[in-house]
Amino acid sequence: MLDRVVISCLLLFPLTALAGDHSAQDAALRAGDAATMAAHCEADITPSIDWASFEPALGDDWTPDMAVNRCNSVANGVYWTCDDDAGKASVGAAVTALRCVHDDSVTDAALGRKGPGLSLTDGVLEARYNPATTDIEDATRLWLSQQLKPPGGANSLHDTRAIDTSVAYYFGSSSYKALAEDRCGKPLPADIRWTDLLPHLGGNITHDSAVKWCDSVYEGVWGACDTDAGRALVSERVSSVACTWDAAATAEALGRKGPSLSLTDGVLRAGYHWDSTDIGDSVRDWLVAQP
Repeated sequence: MLDRVVISCLLLFPLTALAGDHSAQDAALRAGDAATMAAHCEADITPSIDWASFEPALGDDWTPDMAVNRCNSVANGVYWTCDDDAGKASVGAAVTALRCVHDDSVTDAALGRKGPGLSLTDGVLEARYNPATTDIEDATRLWLSQQLKPPGGANSLHDTRAIDTSVAYYFGSSSYKALAEDRCGKPLPADIRWTDLLPHLGGNITHDSAVKWCDSVYEGVWGACDTDAGRALVSERVSSVACTWDAAATAEALGRKGPSLSLTDGVLRAGYHWDSTDIGDSVRDWLVAQP
């Protein structure tokens, strides 16, 4: 009977030792970058580490402190997502907890990108990673901003920020839009149809590309107002400019270069795709030729 007890204790001891005590690491996580994240985001975000998932992999090359440091990198990604009022509102409305999990299956090849595996369910942002995971902070910030929308917003936080930055820069005081409004003598607000355009962004095609293209439409309006006929047309019949995607606006289909164009109820609509060229000249010529 005694032998059985001894054997049982020997079998159980390694399992007990394996479980470990990570209360110090948990305290460090709650008091460190995770606390800074919550304060910066002005939100109650509870951090935790799923130690049961980490235990089998822990060793000299993957210590508990390293696991905490990677979780803090995720927290830093959330921190930078909250770097403006829209970010704070977006995170505060959607994230209540951060949970870090060990996962050997998370690789750059499996994800198609660097960084941790990320999911957001019922307010819990779960980050899965392993010793080979890199770019954790940046990947978390980008992924989270792409998933969240500012309260009441139509686009993701990422798109909203990029759109605001692009519009402010490319529609600034030296833009063709500003020049057209000055030369034509009237406000000509822009309506960039982002719902149609956003699905086509990627690679070298960015939010900047869409706004710069629309500014080229205003180049044509500016040029048209350099003629008496064009200025009269814009003054009497154009109240705004709408820029949108049009996959059918090919030179072959239109019989000319440039965007597809229409003028209805005061809206000059210009539809284009990324191969559209000679935009300013074609818009100018089209406007001047209108009856």
